[in-house]
Amino acid sequence: MKNKIEKNNLTKTVSLISIAILLFLLKMYFSGDKAVMIWLLWPVKNLVGFFTGIYFIFDSACGYVSYDRLVIISNRCSGLNFFIIAVFLSVFMDLTNEKTAYNRIISILIFIAASYMLTVVANTTRISVSIFLGYYKPHFEFLSQARSWVHEALGTFVFLLFLLSYYFVLTKGKSWIKNYILRDLKT
Repeated sequence: MKNKIEKNNLTKTVSLISIAILLFLLKMYFSGDKAVMIWLLWPVKNLVGFFTGIYFIFDSACGYVSYDRLVIISNRCSGLNFFIIAVFLSVFMDLTNEKTAYNRIISILIFIAASYMLTVVANTTRISVSIFLGYYKPHFEFLSQARSWVHEALGTFVFLLFLLSYYFVLTKGKSWIKNYILRDLKT
């Protein structure tokens, strides 16, 4: 009986912490404050620059810009929606595990860090692929005609692919690593 009450209290505490994190992230999203989005865009612009060879500068009106290549990584491209989804996917997938309050809070912090890294990688992939597709616009007329649609569809596809991969790691990752990777290392 005591364990059940403690588990319910722990679940309520984690739920309240999760709701507080969600409200904070949503406030950031709806505030539209450009300075707030930089923490997501800065590493993305560096990685995109590394992979594409494009140099970006910060423009307070729209985000990171490459004037010579006519490419903008706008504040709307920050990936904050994806980050929010990834954080809550990981936190709520972990609610069923038996943990102490301290371990649960540590888990939430690890999930926030993992979600941040996943967001940066997914967003870098999405933007880099969009830029590379932009190079082929003159060769494929449908890319020029449906530019906005292709951009949205590509973003949706990349983010879903990363989110499903993350879900796989969260649900099957431990057993898969234990059963396949560690087993092979022992032999």
